[in-house]
Amino acid sequence: MITTDNDFDILVSKALDSSLSKSDSDKLNAALKGNLNYQRRYCNFILQESLIHWESPSAVDSNEKVVIFPFWTLTSSIAAVLICMFSAWFIHGSFNTEIVVNDQASPISSPREINTISTSNSNTSNNLGNLSFSSLPLHSLNYINSLAYKLPTIDGASISFENELPAVTRDDELGTSSIKGVLPLKDNQMIQFNEMVVDTTSQTAEITETLRVYDLKNPPAGFQNFVDASVSFNQSYSETSSTTEFSLSLHAVDDQFGDKLIDVGSTSHVLNSDNDLSTWERIDTSFAVPEGTDYLVVSLTAKKYGPSALTSHMQSFFADELELTFIGI
Repeated sequence: MITTDNDFDILVSKALDSSLSKSDSDKLNAALKGNLNYQRRYCNFILQESLIHWESPSAVDSNEKVVIFPFWTLTSSIAAVLICMFSAWFIHGSFNTEIVVNDQASPISSPREINTISTSNSNTSNNLGNLSFSSLPLHSLNYINSLAYKLPTIDGASISFENELPAVTRDDELGTSSIKGVLPLKDNQMIQFNEMVVDTTSQTAEITETLRVYDLKNPPAGFQNFVDASVSFNQSYSETSSTTEFSLSLHAVDDQFGDKLIDVGSTSHVLNSDNDLSTWERIDTSFAVPEGTDYLVVSLTAKKYGPSALTSHMQSFFADELELTFIGI
């Protein structure tokens, strides 16, 4: 019986090397039945193996004898392809179903109209012009409404006071101790990103975590609409991938009369990490919070490009010491 992801990866590796025994083949087939996570991992392995063969064609000597593979190996290969195709169809169908359910179940998406405009900020990357709701990180709208209407939070987030301001936070929900050889920067707790979402067409993998949403509607005395932010990033070691793009983003949101949200300003600072799990790399940024801002959304993103994006599930990505300092508080 397969008990860990590592056991599953070993069996898939043997299957690709044509060294899978009959008993191991039975274990692999049993693991793939009804396990969506293993189906995703299997498809990622097959896609990565295909890319390696496509990008590294080898010349064949016409005088060399062609080796005929055993019939059962050929049969297993065909079965593996069929399983991968079925899994991809199943995953795609499940994903679309989840989107429909979440959209229908959201009690707060329909009454609000989302318009977003980003303003420029030196030494940062910004998108100018009218943007869609996708410019705000996932779950931002839910967290904003939790603060505005005193609704229960979702996804393990909690409402607390940060810098004397009401805030929805997910630091504890994403918290983890030392894992995969990565040690927290200072204490015994760090933030672990969820698994990246892979786009095989563009060969990108990305995950954005909304960590905090601050309520700025009634700031304490001395608040000066200016914030300094910092965070450090790290990743587990991988032999197949080195660089990961990390970013810290801030979105200023204006809640107009409780029925329209406008993104009145945003900033995003990016760094490319190394493959040394013993070192943390830090982002420092400042942001002038526009007048009229009601909520400040803080999010972190990890992203990979190219063939290594298809094996992003084999790495873990971390953040630590996320700090925001509001001037005057």
